[in-house]
Amino acid sequence: MIPAQGDFDRDIIVLDDVDLSADIPAATATTREFAPEFADSADLTPMDNVSGLAGLYRARLRETTPRIFALAEVVSRRLANRDMAVIVPSLGVAHYALGEQRFVLFALSHLLGSPTATEPRTRRVLWDVKPRRDLNVAFATYSEHANEAELHTDNTFSAHPEASFFLYVVQEAQCGGGLSYFSNGMRIRDHLARTASGRAAIDLLGRTPVSFRVPSTLSQNPAVPEYISATIFAERPEIRFRQDVILSGLKARPGPDSADVEVAVNRVADAAQSVRTSELKLPTGGIAFVDNHNALHGRSGFEDKGRHLIRVRMSP
Repeated sequence: MIPAQGDFDRDIIVLDDVDLSADIPAATATTREFAPEFADSADLTPMDNVSGLAGLYRARLRETTPRIFALAEVVSRRLANRDMAVIVPSLGVAHYALGEQRFVLFALSHLLGSPTATEPRTRRVLWDVKPRRDLNVAFATYSEHANEAELHTDNTFSAHPEASFFLYVVQEAQCGGGLSYFSNGMRIRDHLARTASGRAAIDLLGRTPVSFRVPSTLSQNPAVPEYISATIFAERPEIRFRQDVILSGLKARPGPDSADVEVAVNRVADAAQSVRTSELKLPTGGIAFVDNHNALHGRSGFEDKGRHLIRVRMSP
């Protein structure tokens, strides 16, 4: 018997509200000191780990932004404990200017890990998740349009998907849409393992690399289709999945096992739906931290074009 959808909501950890507003001046000043070349906080790129600059920046943040550091410590422990998603309903900074909110998020990301560049050209850390009015690309990311974003892991089309990411809500949708939901990768595998066909899908997708279509915005040359090849199940990440990306890759680059792979991929999608959480609204000023090596996430469609989130991906 499959448990009711709400039974999986316990995989989401909801923490108490925090107030990081007192750390805004220090987060801003410290970041400007270490990255003086950026006039706009939206343009910040990752601190350099190779030169040691990132380590110095983190050390200074631990001294100057104790509230941000304390939150990062709590979330890091939760994700290390394999919690699927951690939600904080409010960071206490929503009523400040967006530029100031960005400095807090940039500092927080460096205290959680090593934030990565969102795409190869501007290399910005902070990615705006909102509908693009001028969207004219062959293959868009979920974060660029207002349609439903089906269950997926983030950055599946990267050779090394980041271990975690967060979504911060600048402005929630006012139309009742844009609701978030999640699916635990370990539960997906457990669900598949109950049947012979599911076990066969795990085996096939754990040893057969499939092609993932890279969205145009994130490719080196948006005019040229780009793909990466990887297995859906592995040791780390335990799962990487985005059904439309995989099926697009299968169509463009078919192999001898394509028919079987497509059936297996569809079984994974069905299993993810079977163990998904209820939909929830991430409120303005709230944030969700997600284990990207195990959790799938999705979002209902929405009509309010003012909906605006900021996403940051982080490697350990």
